[in-house]
Amino acid sequence: MSIYLKTPPQPTNLLFDLGASFSWVDCTNNYSSSTYHAIPCSSSLCNSLGSHACSNCFGSPGPGCSNGSCALFPENSVTRRSTMANALIDWLSLPHTDGRNPGQLGAIPEFIFSCSKKKSLLKGLVKGVAGVAGLGRSNFSLSAQVSNTLFSPDLFALCLSGSPSAPGVDRTVVTVDLIMQSDDVFWRIFGSNSMVRIESERIDVWCLGFLDGGADTRTAVVIGGHQMEDNLLQFDLDNNRLGFSSSVLAHGTMCANFNFTTNKNLG
Repeated sequence: MSIYLKTPPQPTNLLFDLGASFSWVDCTNNYSSSTYHAIPCSSSLCNSLGSHACSNCFGSPGPGCSNGSCALFPENSVTRRSTMANALIDWLSLPHTDGRNPGQLGAIPEFIFSCSKKKSLLKGLVKGVAGVAGLGRSNFSLSAQVSNTLFSPDLFALCLSGSPSAPGVDRTVVTVDLIMQSDDVFWRIFGSNSMVRIESERIDVWCLGFLDGGADTRTAVVIGGHQMEDNLLQFDLDNNRLGFSSSVLAHGTMCANFNFTTNKNLG
């Protein structure tokens, strides 16, 4: 996902993580912004972040770092690497819309995140990203901070495109139903989301896109990005509810068609 961070606003690409409690960015090239400041270790905010560590100040830390900076431990959810990093506050800007046309950037002036000085934390992530946007169940996730600033419900939706350039088609061997609280409520996963094509010089096969998490799993079920592609999902964190559409390909559209500039895409 693309956000704008710092002052003046700088475009920043982040990998969104539905399980991360806070966001972090890579700061190995030094962090430069006219509006950022550190969070003092002795502050109530540092305590509410659940921090139990202080780190040395770096660069030109601005106010709030005379007695050490509040430290967080950002994690790479792919490699499970973690490191100690400064907790910072700075301006975050996001494009907003009235539902019909794209608008100007809207600012979140007190955005809390962590700033990692370990380049190795980016290993295993998608090329070109500068960190992680945390969208987990936390008062300091990106969605929670945006909701608090705008006085809106803690709710967000996503629609991942399965193809960056062309519509996809559902040609496969397999439909999986995830049954919720009753047999009448289920998330139907069609072949385009349940199967993965493995192609090389000598083989061309379709494999079931599910993985046994092993004996020491953190949660009972983890829904991966492949299962989410071209499904409209709504995460209502205030009411502990998940809304889902099943594949929008069955309705002759795809998430790549999502476009605020044309009225015909409005439901």
